[in-house]
Amino acid sequence: MKITFFFFCKTTFPFVKEGCDIFIKRIKHYTPFELVELPELNNVSSLSRVQVKVREGELIVKNIREGVKVILLV
Repeated sequence: MKITFFFFCKTTFPFVKEGCDIFIKRIKHYTPFELVELPELNNVSSLSRVQVKVREGELIVKNIREGVKVILLV
């Protein structure tokens, strides 16, 4: 089983980056793992929170291969 973790935007908080690095280092011992950074959405200030989530969802779906199981963490 391969795990692919999709996320939006880079973090400016060092502790988040450090936590992600620790998680990746640990999980790679058990299963193949890939981290995919998706580009931030542009011009979202005029959109509602729901509209932003819909656009993010569409971008995630475009990057998922057919036939894979998906688990969403919000």
